[in-house]
Amino acid sequence: MDAMPDWPPILGTSLIMFPCASPIELCSTQLSTSTTRRTGRCRVRCSDLLMTCLAAIVCGIGCTGVDVVNEILPMPVLGWVVPTPDFYGLPYENVRISIDANESIHGWFIPADGARGTMLIHHGAFFNRSFYSPQITLFHELDLNVMIVDYQGFGESIKPARIDTVLPDANAALQDLQLRDDPGTDRIVIYGVSMGTLPALAQAAESPAGVVGVIVEGVVQEETLIPFGFELMGIPATPDAFTRVAADLDPSRTVPGIGLPKLFIHSIEDAMTPYEGAVQLYNLAPEPKQLAPVVGFHGLSIVEDPTYSDQLDAFLTQLLD
Repeated sequence: MDAMPDWPPILGTSLIMFPCASPIELCSTQLSTSTTRRTGRCRVRCSDLLMTCLAAIVCGIGCTGVDVVNEILPMPVLGWVVPTPDFYGLPYENVRISIDANESIHGWFIPADGARGTMLIHHGAFFNRSFYSPQITLFHELDLNVMIVDYQGFGESIKPARIDTVLPDANAALQDLQLRDDPGTDRIVIYGVSMGTLPALAQAAESPAGVVGVIVEGVVQEETLIPFGFELMGIPATPDAFTRVAADLDPSRTVPGIGLPKLFIHSIEDAMTPYEGAVQLYNLAPEPKQLAPVVGFHGLSIVEDPTYSDQLDAFLTQLLD
């Protein structure tokens, strides 16, 4: 496969809000200044990600103006949506979905020629949709349309980002996709990464129209998630943390009711959401299901593990072909 251009510089990224959790922890948890790593055409530099975190530290030190509602804090969020898919030579359509009279969420639809299905991406905390170029590029290579939409408070949205709007926003994105008539949009695979695994699993438990499977990577599990992981989602890291969010976001409740085919991708080296948590949820899940152990940083196995694309493609081929 042809090599992709270097990951563009992200310095200058603005931090919309950073609550009292130390932003330094974000950088020290997983990222390093290691050399460029790649899988297929996807390419990212861990050093560039580290510099993004440093920019966040510069912008985010301190704790001011935090609006606490029901003991849930606004999530820290990076702004400035870059790169866009055309940086990688991919055609795309801007998506805007009205939430109410005063708020919209924004995303992209990236069509694939001869698409065998459509991947709906629910992304994680802190970064907006532009961080997920490796996923967009790989899924497109695998003959899938891709749709990715930022939650309220992410990307162009100026509202505070809150965990309690994530599922309604994900549902709005799914409903918008279900109304499309592009080739391949009649077979939707939901993909959630990190925090995005929570709405992905909640949606899959409802067996929505047109959805044929669900893939979760770096799944969040309450008993094994490190304290800083809760803080990134705006949830105080206490024993009753998940009681502060809707029951539909608790994977221990949603996973047992998912009858759709399921793929759990999880790094055995993940320090943010340890592998043991994924195994616990996998054991709760009914068949059909698959567990795909990978290596690499939390959420970055796609560029760290050379087996990633093959494991993903094998599942998709069984599901869609």
